[in-house]
Amino acid sequence: MSRPVALARASEIRTPPPPGAPYSVALDGSEEEGRSKVYRHWRFKDGLLESLDPQITSAHDFFEKTANRIPNSRCLGYRPYDSTTKTFGPYVWETYGQVQERRKNFGIGMVHLHHQYGITGRQHGVGLWCQNRPEWQIVDLGCMSQSLYTVSLYDTLGPDTTEYIINHSSLAAVATSLSHIPTLLKLAPRCPTLKIIVSLDPLSSGTELPGNSKADLLNALASEAGIQVIYIRDVEALGEASPRPYNVPQPEDIVTINYTSGTTGPPKGVVLTQKNAVAAASASMTLVDMRENEVMCSYLPLAHIYERVTEGSALWAGGAIGYFHGNILELVDDFKLLRPTSLISVPRLYNRFGGAIKTATLEASGVRGALSRHVVSTKLATLNSPDPKQATNKHAFYDRIWGRKVTAQLGLDRVRAMVSGSAPIDPSLQQFMRVVFGNSFLQVDAITDGRSIIDDNRKWRFLSDLGEEI
Repeated sequence: MSRPVALARASEIRTPPPPGAPYSVALDGSEEEGRSKVYRHWRFKDGLLESLDPQITSAHDFFEKTANRIPNSRCLGYRPYDSTTKTFGPYVWETYGQVQERRKNFGIGMVHLHHQYGITGRQHGVGLWCQNRPEWQIVDLGCMSQSLYTVSLYDTLGPDTTEYIINHSSLAAVATSLSHIPTLLKLAPRCPTLKIIVSLDPLSSGTELPGNSKADLLNALASEAGIQVIYIRDVEALGEASPRPYNVPQPEDIVTINYTSGTTGPPKGVVLTQKNAVAAASASMTLVDMRENEVMCSYLPLAHIYERVTEGSALWAGGAIGYFHGNILELVDDFKLLRPTSLISVPRLYNRFGGAIKTATLEASGVRGALSRHVVSTKLATLNSPDPKQATNKHAFYDRIWGRKVTAQLGLDRVRAMVSGSAPIDPSLQQFMRVVFGNSFLQVDAITDGRSIIDDNRKWRFLSDLGEEI
């Protein structure tokens, strides 16, 4: 099987310019009074990158193309909870083909549910309110398969913000975890457009007496507000029973409205299109050498664009996304089971990882501490070499006897690339992590809610600042 067009094109773009050539070029005639010229990536002076594959014009397209290419490959995974042992088990996976079928049926089911309330046509918003989980992607992908779009609701901003977003975006439906349904029912009298609540968790164990299931009890309360509560699998069953073709989104169609708290007043809704989603995923894939066997852990909030772009890139590449079990303090447990090949995170968590590594190595007593300090100082000296041709964060011997053992304690021994975003990372921490992991560690800056990646620091430039525009 030949390499996908998008991955081949991303690899080409990732290649640095010829020796002595600039990474960024100025656009002629772009200078204005009081402002510099506009600078672009050296490969895109004559036009911005819109898609790595000319056949891909929407997020719907790139998922569909991947699912058709590798239907039996792992796609979305989670750790099921055992109520008897009160523990989370190993990862359970759904393939690209299974997710493709589920998202198709969910999208059709949502169209039928909207029709019950006289809502027809395309481009309706569906709220999404839950922690990262496979169903988040199934809802998002399902909506776009029928030219609907999703609107994220936030765990952290409180019920007033939830009410505002539902009303401001005129949502008729919200897909959510079971724990949020009581809050939505309380808000219902003040949210006149809300008619459908899709539970991402089961509403029946199958053993309750008639009328005593969660579905029965919640719908008894919901009916007073003219709302129905339905389980996601039942939405899919509705779609499967009444098939219809995809209503394929166009590049200019809305893919999401992303609300940001802003600095003053109520949240601001940023309208993002399918074209935005494709361009952002394309740029993201030029940063990291993504492969079809990529494995990533999803734990940064999907309500924010940073994680959405990351997962979109993984789905386009054909990677496997494993969702954390819900407790960020136990993230290493997920890493050890998943053993990701790339790590997308934020400075706060890199600080935690770096601190744990330093405690276990540099601050250790005896031979372990002495060896660790020697390895780190030796590799830092090489990394900071004034001769760029000599600068490297790899060491054939130390990486084997020390680096792999240290990173394996975090479940990160397979990580080929790490990315830090959302805020600047401490330069000394970035250099320390580079010598420990011996991989590519990029720092990116972006207009997060505009789905626009601005620049990065490439793997061949061991600096602590940002690099060229992309």
